Amino acid sequence: MLQLLIIYHELLKINLCSLAYAEQLTCKWRLSQIVQVLESCCFDTPVGCIMDNIGLEATQSVHKFTKIIISFFEDWIGAFPLFFSYSMTSQKPRQWLSRLPRK
Repeated sequence: MLQLLIIYHELLKINLCSLAYAEQLTCKWRLSQIVQVLESCCFDTPVGCIMDNIGLEATQSVHKFTKIIISFFEDWIGAFPLFFSYSMTSQKPRQWLSRLPRK
């Protein structure tokens, strides 16, 4: 199961983060591609998002999963301030993200 989470995280880095940081492409195009990636990994599967499901079910009882799940979502969250930075200061998106509930 841990190997599955590691692979899923690597796929996120390849498919989501590589788009988020590809500054040679327009922001609008990158965001539309990212939405497609998120739809396919979170909504177009019979079980939903694997990382979400395992994160909700197992992190309290299987602590070896916690580090990779946290890393996955930190990478996910870290990719988005770039999109907002075109219209606001770099601190504003991070301030918004810092207000999100965390455990």
